[in-house]
Amino acid sequence: MTMAKILQPRLRFRGFTDAWSKRKLGDVTRFINGRAYSQDELLQKGKYPVLRVGNFNTNDSWYYSDLELPAKQYANSGDLLYTWATAFGPHVWQGGKVIYHYHIWKVEIGPDLTRDFALQILERNSEDVLHETHGSTMVHITKADIESKDVSLPAISEQSRIGEFFQKLDALIAANQRKCDLLKQLKQAYLQKLFPAPRETVPKLRFPGFSDAWKQRRLGDVGDMNPQASLPDVFEYVDLESVVGTSLVGHRTESRVTSPSRAQRLAQIGDVFFQLVRPYQRNNFLFELPFTDYVFSTGYAQIRPQCDGRFLFNQLQRDPFVAEVLNRCTGTSYPAISSSDLAEIEVRMPNNLGEQAKIGVMLTALDHLITRHQRRCHQMEELKRAYLQRMFV
Repeated sequence: MTMAKILQPRLRFRGFTDAWSKRKLGDVTRFINGRAYSQDELLQKGKYPVLRVGNFNTNDSWYYSDLELPAKQYANSGDLLYTWATAFGPHVWQGGKVIYHYHIWKVEIGPDLTRDFALQILERNSEDVLHETHGSTMVHITKADIESKDVSLPAISEQSRIGEFFQKLDALIAANQRKCDLLKQLKQAYLQKLFPAPRETVPKLRFPGFSDAWKQRRLGDVGDMNPQASLPDVFEYVDLESVVGTSLVGHRTESRVTSPSRAQRLAQIGDVFFQLVRPYQRNNFLFELPFTDYVFSTGYAQIRPQCDGRFLFNQLQRDPFVAEVLNRCTGTSYPAISSSDLAEIEVRMPNNLGEQAKIGVMLTALDHLITRHQRRCHQMEELKRAYLQRMFV
């Protein structure tokens, strides 16, 4: 005779020792459908905002409705909601009274469950949900799928303690993310003010001592495009997935004999690598690593600046430059530009290398600060995932 396994997590708050009980999620919660709207029911102005999935994830514009609906069809601040189509996961609504759209469920919590503990259960199971989706044009999960999930629950007192812990951790993660977002907004503001607007020759904001008008130059005239070099026998290969934003997030060791044919751009300190495919992603990299064995894919244009490299790199990240690149791209699903077409695009720049350097140093320092905050956010999210694994059954 074998003893039944006692349900308890690996990590618990002191004073809690009772076994957890296994329940079906549908037994301790109720998922309430939102309302489906026809396009003519969504108004530009109205009594109630209509909360859609995009308002959580992509900051979509808001629609409104004047419809009076049953109380269960409204969400108020503090309600637990769950997006079940395209994007999956729980949210605690923080805002005024809204009507929630069809692709959102309101989660009604039963007496055996606390809201904050339920939030973490749903978040912890979000990866499993991705493996149980339906549909092709509209990927979604069903209410039956999520209600049939097994969940393990402790007593309400332990739920409250766990929920409070994760609430504080979530608030800390959100605060760090806000700092990161504010730094990104500050960087965008400086990019607009430290460079001249289209059809202008002088920026709105300058360092003291500089007053000359900026000159228009072809990109190919301010940097050598795709300089040729012999590859090392063994090197670190950087492909199009290896750069995210302005950070190098990965690379792999290759040999000259077995490497992909696209491995051709041998990096030198100061080189700028500009993503030629889907350039709107701005996954571009300024190579300042103290290594001589990094080789980039031909999916990047390699630019060896004849001016200040940090200045040039930030110039290529600006909205007007990216817009001009996209105007010259071919293809729809994977818009791309050739290195030769990229070289023809004109950029404005000061002749004075000192002014270029000051701008480059300032913006690069901001980039490093943003990267540091992003790394901290990532570390805290990893810490939360570890706690979710250890504090739940």
